[in-house]
Amino acid sequence: MKKAHLLFVLIGLSVLFAACTKKTFKLKEEFTLAFNNTGIVKLGGKDKMELKFTKLVEESRCAPGKTCVWEGRVSVDIELDNNEIITLGLGDGFTSVTSYKNHNIELLEVSYENKEDFGKESKYILKLKVD
Repeated sequence: MKKAHLLFVLIGLSVLFAACTKKTFKLKEEFTLAFNNTGIVKLGGKDKMELKFTKLVEESRCAPGKTCVWEGRVSVDIELDNNEIITLGLGDGFTSVTSYKNHNIELLEVSYENKEDFGKESKYILKLKVD
């Protein structure tokens, strides 16, 4: 019984640790960022930029399996360096690129794995590029 309890604790800690790790990326490299995860982009030298996907602001694209009259749009909030929040989006009325620390941050895609995940913020994944 004690071994099973210890195994459960170790598995829980490893999952928690894995969820908290921050992946590092290079300039001009496309990368993905899941909801509530942080990525670090090396800008050169010791400079870096941290990006965290914090919120699905709007999801009005056509749901899977539905027929829609218009294309729709999607927007997300991204926290930069634990300091500033930007909103980027795809579709009419949104900008997909912004400048920060003399670099462009571009939102390339907003997706989810399964059609059942449509509209579920915690299931969304961003594709980004910083150059």
